[in-house]
Amino acid sequence: MNKAFISKKFGTLNFILCIFIVCMHSDCSFSSTSTSVIKFFGLLNTFFDISVPLFFFLSAFWFYYKFDYIEDEFPIKIKKRINSLVIPYLSFSALYLIWNTVISKTFLFEYSTYSFLEMPIKTTAKIWILAKCDPAIWFVRPLIILQFISLPFYIFIKKNFLYGAFGAIIILLLNIILKSEYKNAVYWLPIFILGIWFAVHKDFFYSKISLIKHNKL
Repeated sequence: MNKAFISKKFGTLNFILCIFIVCMHSDCSFSSTSTSVIKFFGLLNTFFDISVPLFFFLSAFWFYYKFDYIEDEFPIKIKKRINSLVIPYLSFSALYLIWNTVISKTFLFEYSTYSFLEMPIKTTAKIWILAKCDPAIWFVRPLIILQFISLPFYIFIKKNFLYGAFGAIIILLLNIILKSEYKNAVYWLPIFILGIWFAVHKDFFYSKISLIKHNKL
């Protein structure tokens, strides 16, 4: 499989997904009294919502793309994710926590949701780790959790081609039964498993895509 080709295609997709995320968070229909406007933005947001599951899929795919030596590669990739996900996540969460505390002491206090000067350290730590002052980055938290616990799923999926599909279906059914919440890591585990599945068996999927393209020509 041509990594440069895949990288280019997925890079373009990532850019499109970023635009979707921005559009989704630019919805101001809550300030409108028009039913038509509210319905219109509701339809758009339903379409833009595809960006979140695709981010989980692509993150899993790239994590296990050309992943051959577990003992050597897994620690290296986890270290990279700490630098690219964990540190930025905690940094932005801390920044917004401090910002909220600052504006709570100004004439803009009504726009502040939290002030760590008035709360116990344990409460502040919880709000910091859960990014309560910066809810827009919520999806980074389950993504971090899934990547840290993903190795057993990779080993399981690599044993048999069908295990990836079966695993995703089983977890999906469990989510429905247990009514998993949108922001929980387990909610996004099925799409994450599919990302691992596509990465592990990339040659099979690539051959099928190439065959379809060839038949169309």
